[in-house]
Amino acid sequence: MWPGNHVRSDDEFADQSRHTGSCMRRPADNGATVQVIREGSGGVVTSRIVKPKTALTACRPATSRGRHGPFFGSVPSAPRSVPLQAAKPLGLHWQVVVARRALLVATLAATAAGAWLAPASGLAAFPGRNGEIAYAAYYIVGDSYSYAVIRSVCPDGRRTRTLLNAGWDPERAAFSPDGRRLAVGRGDKDSRSLVVARYDGRHARRVTRRQQLRLDEFPDWSPDGRSLLFQRRAEEGGRSIQLLAAGATREIAKGLYPAWSARGRIAFVVAEGRKRAVHVLDRPGKASRRLVAGSQPDWSPNGHRLVYRTPRGEIALVAADGSRHRSLRTTGWEPSFSPDGRWITYANRRAIYVIRARGSSPRRVASGPLPHEANADWFSGLSAPDWRPIRGATRTRCRPGGAPYIPPPSPPPPV
Repeated sequence: MWPGNHVRSDDEFADQSRHTGSCMRRPADNGATVQVIREGSGGVVTSRIVKPKTALTACRPATSRGRHGPFFGSVPSAPRSVPLQAAKPLGLHWQVVVARRALLVATLAATAAGAWLAPASGLAAFPGRNGEIAYAAYYIVGDSYSYAVIRSVCPDGRRTRTLLNAGWDPERAAFSPDGRRLAVGRGDKDSRSLVVARYDGRHARRVTRRQQLRLDEFPDWSPDGRSLLFQRRAEEGGRSIQLLAAGATREIAKGLYPAWSARGRIAFVVAEGRKRAVHVLDRPGKASRRLVAGSQPDWSPNGHRLVYRTPRGEIALVAADGSRHRSLRTTGWEPSFSPDGRWITYANRRAIYVIRARGSSPRRVASGPLPHEANADWFSGLSAPDWRPIRGATRTRCRPGGAPYIPPPSPPPPV
């Protein structure tokens, strides 16, 4: 106890205008409360037992009020008293409640920070909810002219629509890591440049210079969404993997079909005579390593696996280190992972299919020309599907979950 302290009940401190600070309660051993009062300067001390619910308050001596107010640059003085209240220890129940609330607040804060500040991932290697699937539909008119359009369809096989015209030949459209942009090569058979548009195909703008006898195609986004990898076919130099960053383009490897993972690795295809093999580049400027024989690779959302097309035309999976090879027992080309990593979409002749990454029966989500098309006789096929990731509050036309759906077979035409 401080010299000159008294211990009073809360009733005696009803007039708070005479006191500043806070006070401390002290229970007695028998559950009641002891009231100890120092009376006058003679040192007479009396005590009595009061009701258990009556709280006692230990008061700290008052301090002189300096120019900064009480407790700021002031000197203690006796015998005046100013209440000083120490925090009462919480019971076990309230300690648990406070701890749970603090954990909840920390979890929500970490989740919000991760959603807004976490770097995005690369094409088909970025996590999220499953949105629509973009693919190319191409048509052949006569013997010397063809063109392609980019369409999208929900994983349940509904709400098909045309996004934009890709020009000559089928072309892969690549969604950005946040699912809000779409990159595609567009042009004719002699020249093609990269175009970036909104996810719905509007507001398209050219990002590479169009040049005669040069085709820029098969784009792929970087993990942060600021750069693009693409394949360039030129009359001089053959096929190469180009990196577009900050408006400048440079070659990083010889090959085709680039794919950028969330971990920064780049997979691409190298021609080995008449055969092709998937190579992995851990970092631009480093030597690549051969992974497996095949082509058209695509990374899983976590960057641990690749899906690719084997030399026999099957869709297969392989780990990033070349181990755990597994075939999905279906044939097709240009496979692509879903944002949740549970599904794989691919093209096969005149249709787009989805299949579980662990293996299942293929399900068709798009096929043939659209019913209202007047040029259906020119239809040639579908190719190059890519799955749009849905993150945060981004809107999608598809129902939540993105579960693929097999539409019922259409009745046979009348004879």
